Amino acid sequence: MANPTMKEVATANPVTAAQVSTAIGQHMKSVIPQKIYVGPNILGLPTYTVMEKEFTGHIKGFISECPAIKKLFVPILDMAATENRIKKKGTLENHHFQTILAFKATGKGEQK
Repeated sequence: MANPTMKEVATANPVTAAQVSTAIGQHMKSVIPQKIYVGPNILGLPTYTVMEKEFTGHIKGFISECPAIKKLFVPILDMAATENRIKKKGTLENHHFQTILAFKATGKGEQK
């Protein structure tokens, strides 16, 4: 079997820019495994805290008291999109943010 030409490959398997962008994004998420916290500041957990792999003990404590905190640790590449959704009422991300604010208002998350 002869090797196909570039034109034959391109016409046989057309790929859209969106497919290429999605593939690159998925690859980059596997290359950059860190997650960033985009929720409100909590004493001991400031906004934009980056986690390499596992949550530290004190962050696990926050998550056990308020599971919404874990939902706002997102892949770094998703940070901007998540922050935009946080600003829109009715989105799941906005709900998580408001839940964390309510948790913070109770004073439970304020570790000293």
